[in-house]
Amino acid sequence: MRFIFLCMILTLVSCNSSNTASNTGLISSKGALKHISFEGGDGSSLVRAVIIKNAKNGYQGIQAQSLYIENRYGIRNLDWRMKSQELKQERNKTFDKITIERIAAQKEAVIYFDISEFYGKL
Repeated sequence: MRFIFLCMILTLVSCNSSNTASNTGLISSKGALKHISFEGGDGSSLVRAVIIKNAKNGYQGIQAQSLYIENRYGIRNLDWRMKSQELKQERNKTFDKITIERIAAQKEAVIYFDISEFYGKL
């Protein structure tokens, strides 16, 4: 029981000490994703989509999306949970529309990501 509590505290501390998500220039504190940054807008619409930069492949891009959401909304499955993910093609770009549920607030949030740079890369 104490071990579980200690793990939870360490997880919360590590999440709170990471960079907060802003609309530009967030660099991952996670080792394998340090080269990834976020540009563009706040993700509130297609026009203001968060642009994921420097992901080497789709796997890293998806990890970057989760990192961005965690920096903005907290710990997955504790503070928020994924409700849906929708691929969109507009203006010769590829977007992910991610809908999450903010658990404590019992509200939905939608975040748009421009994934054109890494979409389809293996």
